[in-house]
Amino acid sequence: MKKLFNNILIPVNFSAPFHEVINKAVDIAKLYQCEIYLLHVNAAPFFSSKNITAANNSGEQNVPGHVEPGIEPNHFSKYIMELTGETIPVKNVFLTGAWHKAIDDCIIQNKIDLVLIGANAFIGGKRKLNLNPDKIAAAANIPVVIVPEDRKLVGLHSIVIPVTDFLPVRKLIYAVYLAKEYHSTIILLGIMNGITEDKVRYYVKRSQELILDMDDFAIETVFVNGENVAKEVYDFAIQKFVDLVILNPGAQTMMPGLFSSLRGNRIQKYSIPPVLAVNTLPGFYEMV
Repeated sequence: MKKLFNNILIPVNFSAPFHEVINKAVDIAKLYQCEIYLLHVNAAPFFSSKNITAANNSGEQNVPGHVEPGIEPNHFSKYIMELTGETIPVKNVFLTGAWHKAIDDCIIQNKIDLVLIGANAFIGGKRKLNLNPDKIAAAANIPVVIVPEDRKLVGLHSIVIPVTDFLPVRKLIYAVYLAKEYHSTIILLGIMNGITEDKVRYYVKRSQELILDMDDFAIETVFVNGENVAKEVYDFAIQKFVDLVILNPGAQTMMPGLFSSLRGNRIQKYSIPPVLAVNTLPGFYEMV
């Protein structure tokens, strides 16, 4: 089976809390023999006309602008080398500009296939997210994982995939890869209402068949009535211990509420387990 991940990107701002997400990235990098890219962005003024400038470890270009005080730019790469005994390649990328644009550019230039973003501890019932994981996942078409400080990304015992009125092919692919590595149980959470019940039950059945076609996995099916995917996934995850949730960015990650989209109330702010957001595959929205 082809490797799931080759190059992992971690946006960092030289702050101590990022040690936790780096620890988790190292665990994945060891398992999949990946390279780790640490992206440091010096946000340019809104009125700046500078082009985004890159710098690498070789020192061939100057690091643009300034960095936040307290931690040196090479601190994290040294930290990773200490953790791994220099067995995992680590590359620093320095960019000036807007964070999301810099992330998009870095993903393209370095063929990134996974982005890990650290989530701060709960503050008033929510985590602070400095970056929009949905925007990154939708633009780059690669998975973006929000990693809570107190949760892991290896040794996953249960992976939840919500199933609605279409076949979640790409979510199933990632779940199968991860479940194969960790002997996980894949939980298909059918979310339906009176109108969609027949379709949801059909696609849950088709999802089971596709998973078993790939290998013999432990599968659980659970059906709930609801209208909002993010809320139903959140409620299920806090009732049953879950190690990872795989969602499509956009409608599936948005919590309910009239102004939810305006306030950015994504499940990643509330979820206890890590959330992996990945785009759908085109062409799989009709019953097959």
